[in-house]
Amino acid sequence: MKYCSNCGDERQEGTSASKHGLCRYCYNENMKLYRINNLSKVRSKENRNTKERVERYWQLILDAYGRRCYCCGCEYEDFLTLHHVNGDGGEHRRNRSSSKLVLLDVIREGFPRDKYGIACMNCNFAMRWGKICPHELERRQQQVAAD
Repeated sequence: MKYCSNCGDERQEGTSASKHGLCRYCYNENMKLYRINNLSKVRSKENRNTKERVERYWQLILDAYGRRCYCCGCEYEDFLTLHHVNGDGGEHRRNRSSSKLVLLDVIREGFPRDKYGIACMNCNFAMRWGKICPHELERRQQQVAAD
């Protein structure tokens, strides 16, 4: 039986607390103090981890949807955005607390093509207000001219 080096209580083996020679309560209290005393360092690491995670999620989504705008074929990743096919992107973002969770929803739902797609900023913004994308208008005009 091993005991906490701080309070003397019995400690559970195999936890991160026991690796530091502490019981779970003392370990949690020490971690709280560490976070308070090193807030900028902790936040910097959390932000870095979040950015890396969001980038991984975004790359998975791009791979699933073909890495190009479904309307005009733009392949510049910096211009590509997540397009909500049903026009409910604003509501989706309001219901989730971060863009990371929006991307995670797409992944968890299995990349449904009837709900989401990849569009460039121009196409996505054109459709944002319920208008028709200029590329689609151009295609329609060409089709009418050909008929």
